[in-house]
Amino acid sequence: MYNSYKRFIQSLDPYNKDLRIAVSYSGGADSGVLLYLTLKLYEDGLISRPAAVYFNHNLRGKESVSEERFVKKTCAGYGIDIIVINLDVLSYAERKSLTIETAARELRYSDYEMIARKFDFIAQGHHSDDNAETVFFNIMRGAGLEGACGIKKIRGAFIRPLLEFTRSEISDYARRNRIEFVEDSSNIKTEFSRNRIRNIIFPMIEKELNRDIKNSLNGFSRSLTEARDYINKISEKTFSKIVRSSAGFSVIDQRRFVDLEPVLRTTVLQKAFKSTGCLYSPDKIKTAIIKDVIQKNPGSIFQTADYSVSTHGNNIIIMNKKEFCSNTTIGLSEKRRSEFFFDVSKVKGNLRTDKISLNDFFIPFGKKKAEKISKVLSDKKIPPALREHMFCLRDDEKIIFIQGSGISSSVGKDDVTENIMYINVKNDILKKLF
Repeated sequence: MYNSYKRFIQSLDPYNKDLRIAVSYSGGADSGVLLYLTLKLYEDGLISRPAAVYFNHNLRGKESVSEERFVKKTCAGYGIDIIVINLDVLSYAERKSLTIETAARELRYSDYEMIARKFDFIAQGHHSDDNAETVFFNIMRGAGLEGACGIKKIRGAFIRPLLEFTRSEISDYARRNRIEFVEDSSNIKTEFSRNRIRNIIFPMIEKELNRDIKNSLNGFSRSLTEARDYINKISEKTFSKIVRSSAGFSVIDQRRFVDLEPVLRTTVLQKAFKSTGCLYSPDKIKTAIIKDVIQKNPGSIFQTADYSVSTHGNNIIIMNKKEFCSNTTIGLSEKRRSEFFFDVSKVKGNLRTDKISLNDFFIPFGKKKAEKISKVLSDKKIPPALREHMFCLRDDEKIIFIQGSGISSSVGKDDVTENIMYINVKNDILKKLF
């Protein structure tokens, strides 16, 4: 087991003997063995002194207190630092309407992001039994290829050095090496979905259908991982040819996209989402809705609180609502830096940049009557999904400029104009899109 871990670490960065590793340590057998092996790497001069990370979920009363005391004592005995993070899982789950499992995971990974900035890797004690449970769980939820591949041995800063070993092998190693650990009583509670798979469903399958179900699922996930890796190589080349991405959005060539094989459409879509900063889990319902949007008439849109997918012309536009236009600014200059300018004397009061309201009114340049901004943007063929995210420049009485639509007639230059000011839009999303 140690030699396997050693080879794995050396493959990550063969010439770096100062890798900083934080071990996710719960006090259980799996993470206890992982911490023990990581310390052996340090003693052999292969990495720098490791640290441990412990999450107290505060779900088991006195047992949680006792467990935290145990992990602190163990780390003190090893002479390593431990980062203890207390989580209020129950309150978070109630506030977000999540299961306890999901709430705990979200809170942990939020803190992991901070921890990852201080270390090269965060080592987790996942093993092959965990992978089999994950594959089964994901398949039952209708996951696609990525979910059926199971747990990755390397995912960003996270590494799982024990993934090829079983729970039984790790427990045996702990006993042979006299590694002390504590048992988590919540592991036998069947209200948690993972525990139901582990303690009820798998034993039933082993008895009635397949006594080697975990090995079968792990073999299945390895085969799918090989297929996924091959598909990803092809999709990388395809992605570079038909997708343009920038912070907060991706634009896909619709005609070329719909001609792709279904599996490539899914992987290209996933990569496009990732490029915007969003995650996309290709479940059947969501994929069917997005596919329907893409095949409908231009202007079709599917959106959630986090992102939107829409069509415009020959483009499929994926937008991360939290990131989109976050860097857009409207500036002023006395020197000519753009095609847009206004008569300073026609401005009333102070100027300020603002997000537009589609129900506001604006006098397009060259016209005399005000029109609803929704109509103005429609006439300019601004994609519907982007319209509410456009910026404008207004004074105390009116809007004088709209991103993507130009200057208002109310402040246009005329025969008596003496002083003009130029408007410059920095990081204009529309210029990047079209």
